[in-house]
Amino acid sequence: MTPRTRLLARPVGVCCLVFCLGAVATGCSTTTSSSPSAASGSILSTPLETTVPAGGATWATLPMGDLGQPLNTFWQLLELPPGSSQWTNQVEVTAVATNGGIVLDSGPAGMVAAVRPSNMLTYSPLVITADAGSSWTQGLIDASLVDRPGSLSSGTADAFALVAGSGGTLVLRGSAALDGWHPLADQRTLAASAGGRTCGLTAVTAVADLAGSPVVGAACGHAGTVGVLAQGAGGQWRLAGPALPAQLRGDRVEVVDLWPDGQGEAGLLELSGGGHERVAAAFSPDGSTWTLSPELALPGGGTLTSVGVTGNGGVFVLAASGQGELLDVCTSSGSGWQTLPAPPRGTSTVAFPIGTAPSALVVDHSTVNVFTLRSSAWSQSQRLDVTIQFGSSS
Repeated sequence: MTPRTRLLARPVGVCCLVFCLGAVATGCSTTTSSSPSAASGSILSTPLETTVPAGGATWATLPMGDLGQPLNTFWQLLELPPGSSQWTNQVEVTAVATNGGIVLDSGPAGMVAAVRPSNMLTYSPLVITADAGSSWTQGLIDASLVDRPGSLSSGTADAFALVAGSGGTLVLRGSAALDGWHPLADQRTLAASAGGRTCGLTAVTAVADLAGSPVVGAACGHAGTVGVLAQGAGGQWRLAGPALPAQLRGDRVEVVDLWPDGQGEAGLLELSGGGHERVAAAFSPDGSTWTLSPELALPGGGTLTSVGVTGNGGVFVLAASGQGELLDVCTSSGSGWQTLPAPPRGTSTVAFPIGTAPSALVVDHSTVNVFTLRSSAWSQSQRLDVTIQFGSSS
């Protein structure tokens, strides 16, 4: 099977065998959920595990199987259908090996799942549903989507993607139908732009569509600068904010992710300074004026487990440390963080379906244990067993 072969709807385990046939002698390479970001110069590694609302459904992606063995780690695409309380596994619609991870996006096209390359797969297949999974269309990005949760964004007029290029991360522009991809800017161009020079751009970390125009997130080498770059007249890239308060201007900042929130743009920033790691949420109705939340301290020695958006336009952060899990939500008003009861230890990601209680998804090998938050406590509400064909990628 070549990179141009038409994708067929077949079980993922079978496709894993197809892509690795004949590769045993040379070995199959892959990435894992704990691999650092492909965007060099980033402050931290941001996990792909996340959830997104789209078309009344809620979608999640997370790794399962033997997570210590890349060839036996398989990313799943889970759905909570509209009006349902039971999650289902939909990974077979990807039709290819998912060892490299899945990137989710929710936009005008519907829910988009992009499979990152692994093994003998050298491009990034796309599957799109506009009707909560009743039907699917397919597409591809003929390049390697980078290992960032914000590496894909679909809009009303255009779509944007971050892929690996010879000169660093490359920004692609495609049509609203997620085809016709072509280069828009590379990391060197962005770093040399007026906005990139002010930022001291060291990595391209996220991309989003704002009213048909691209907005790029970055890690900045210059303290006190937030790397949100917008393309203006003449194709020039300028810093679009937000500005940091005085007490944070000694921190280095990385844009962890960017999301359209239905009323503009939402973002999550990671702040590093004084030996402390913190995050802050940012919200903008137009890409120029911003509301910045108070900073949220991450637990000492902790790591980000999952970040994403809630069903009502807020931002959530899930972090883990030796003391357990920390789950906080910030609403689009940016007024502050609400700490929710700690989800069960080992939670991969948390979903916030509209009109119902949050779900915590905990992976145990080939089982997803679903916990629901009710009356300030998490209780198990579902056990989802997933059939995984171990060894099918080797």
